[in-house]
Amino acid sequence: MLWRGGALPVLASVVAVFATALLTGCGSTIPTQPSAAVPSAQSAAPTFASLIGNWGGKVGIALLYSNPQDPNFPGLGSSHCDASAYVSEHTATTVIGHVGFNGSSLNSDKECGSGFAFAATMAGDGTFTTLQFTSAGLSSFECYPARPPVFKNGSADGNGFRVMLVDETVCRWPPLTFTNNVPTRDTERTFTVVANFRRSGPLPPAAP
Repeated sequence: MLWRGGALPVLASVVAVFATALLTGCGSTIPTQPSAAVPSAQSAAPTFASLIGNWGGKVGIALLYSNPQDPNFPGLGSSHCDASAYVSEHTATTVIGHVGFNGSSLNSDKECGSGFAFAATMAGDGTFTTLQFTSAGLSSFECYPARPPVFKNGSADGNGFRVMLVDETVCRWPPLTFTNNVPTRDTERTFTVVANFRRSGPLPPAAP
């Protein structure tokens, strides 16, 4: 017998250390699972049905005519147009397209310009956080824009989209006066565009 109160406990300590090292080494051989790829916000799919395609709708126009004689009492006016829109791109964060304006009567035709093209960024709930007008044709028989349009608000969902914009113009006064040399007034116009009638979906790809 070699154990006389000291050798065997030392051996037990060595075995314990060896077992700990073995378990640690075995643990390190377990392969780690690769993390799932997270798509970028730009490439993620829309959170609702695609808007790509042709749309119909309406444009409401509110006019606020300045009054040089009494600025506290501006002139008020309103008009409307038909809207013809096309959405060319729609992702989880972007909507890109254009809207054409068409007068729906002899009078409203004189208030409607030709429309605008836009590129909007969108939050998860469909709210437009920014919108850039890539082109704008808002001149009409009645009004000539003095400054570029300014985006106010907008949103999109599976039923279409809505955009509100404001511009500063010079408009004929009194409005709809069918004569030459009509005086003008500085005017603020507010356009509310609602495209909510789907006319067609995306165009099919061209044949090779």
